[in-house]
Amino acid sequence: MSRNAHQQILGLDALRFLAATLVFGYHLVYLITHESYVHHWGGVKANFEALTPITWFGWIGVQIFFTLSGFVIAYSASGSTASRFIKSRVVRLFPAAWICSAITLLVVIWGTHSLTRYMLGNAVRGCFMWPSNRLLDGSYWTLPIEIVFYALIATLLGFGLFSRLEQVMILLGLYSSSVSTYLLGVRVGWFRPSGLSRLLLAGIEDYRGNVLLYQHGTYFAIGALLWLVLLQQPTRRRIFAIALLIFGSIVQILNFSTNFPSTPQGSRPPWVPITVWLLCVAAIAASVRWNVVLHTFFKPAGARALRILGLMTYPLYLLHQRIGYLLFPRLQPLLPNWAIVTVLFAGCLLASYLVAMYAEKTLQGLFRKVLDRATRAEYVSVS
Repeated sequence: MSRNAHQQILGLDALRFLAATLVFGYHLVYLITHESYVHHWGGVKANFEALTPITWFGWIGVQIFFTLSGFVIAYSASGSTASRFIKSRVVRLFPAAWICSAITLLVVIWGTHSLTRYMLGNAVRGCFMWPSNRLLDGSYWTLPIEIVFYALIATLLGFGLFSRLEQVMILLGLYSSSVSTYLLGVRVGWFRPSGLSRLLLAGIEDYRGNVLLYQHGTYFAIGALLWLVLLQQPTRRRIFAIALLIFGSIVQILNFSTNFPSTPQGSRPPWVPITVWLLCVAAIAASVRWNVVLHTFFKPAGARALRILGLMTYPLYLLHQRIGYLLFPRLQPLLPNWAIVTVLFAGCLLASYLVAMYAEKTLQGLFRKVLDRATRAEYVSVS
């Protein structure tokens, strides 16, 4: 493994923040501009037509997150045990989700002047990352997908099969790419609709099918294979597998892009999100290759600032959507639309900083204590 693999990889933190910013722009600039989303989000309407060309593809931030996750999880699982890996993931994922769910629920109660069992149920599903389309904040739909990928890696560790990561990731990527190709073929008329295609599409619509990784597995696979190539050994098979799965990811992006009809602003060419995603994949490689140079350039203070931005992206992703939709119409009588977006982004950044640097760390400490005690109790009972 290269020496810089033991350092913070600065480019990954920057890419995380970029992905979160893309998703923010998609939700709070693009979606609220278009009539088809007004009723669903409680009457939010604003005019950001001029920004449509640079915000409509912000959904690609999710695919960037999944690719980064594949890389980072492979890196963190290397040399670990199943129990240590599971504890690290639980401590990383759940405290922020619980804190952000509580904040969102409080804001929704304040904004709607009500608290219903339905709202509580939606909040609980988000806290425990249950696959559902009934969530207090729609951004939580990606978390069950992450959990399933973590479970796959934990299984490899538990059975001593982490050395087979390459083969498993290639199989995962081929499986996901094949399903994406089939669904795209159904959408564009290459294949006739069938019971299978309807079942797969229904699983995507209600989010429950996403936990089977047939839509997003290829991104995790590419991320993990990039780790093998960049920080382990660049073999021909691994490089060829990445190239093949990149093609499968492009198919998935094309498949997703077919959901977007043309608007008066013109068609939305799929090459735009494809290009953004490909540039981010290249940036992952460049971040590893030039990590030492970046550390020299940014110095410790800059590296710490990027690390903080990286830690802020998770709460930023979880906090912005429902709260933004709730606050936007309340701020419209007071501020122009561009100022509202600026205030919301700044407010989300501040809230994300406070969550990441204070509230999340406190709850993470409690989680570690509980998990350590449970682990010790299990060890004593077994021995």
